[in-house]
Amino acid sequence: MRAGSANVLATALQNNPQVQAYALETDTLELLTALLSDEDKNVRKKAMYAISALVREFAPSHKVFLHKGGLEILKGTLADEEQSVRIKSLFLLRHLCFSVPSCRDQLRENGTLETILALVTEDDRTVREQALSSLLYLMEDNAANQAVCADPKNNLRANLDAIVNVAASAPAEEREEMEEELGYVATLRAVCFAA
Repeated sequence: MRAGSANVLATALQNNPQVQAYALETDTLELLTALLSDEDKNVRKKAMYAISALVREFAPSHKVFLHKGGLEILKGTLADEEQSVRIKSLFLLRHLCFSVPSCRDQLRENGTLETILALVTEDDRTVREQALSSLLYLMEDNAANQAVCADPKNNLRANLDAIVNVAASAPAEEREEMEEELGYVATLRAVCFAA
């Protein structure tokens, strides 16, 4: 019931400023964030979907979400055991980095950048690819974030090399599926380790 309700709400919220404004007025964001700690992974997944639909493409929601600790919430959801919650969190994080560039510094300061660096080692290709893409958004025009990513203690160079090595030894079909991921790897290498 809770998962279904969050799913319906997400569908109604998506790219619908009137519904997004009403949801903000009625404290829907607080209700959805409470669902992120539900025992049922489907409830957490649909709640993250609804939060993303509420926040994306609606500047007033950006402000409210950030004011109510949204970046800390995302840091927590990036550690969720459910893969789809982590993927949806990374998607929203990238949107916020694009729409509210000051988030990039805050995500470094609250330790989320290190959390994303750790996701580069995920077995799940989709999570790994989304983490790589998110790192690029976090580093855009941000020398401090680039320095954190290039810091040897974070092992990004070795982790990028490991992805390339896996691709090199994979069957041709799997390599083709890794094409976008390898593109992110090449860009990250150029940004962080060009010297």
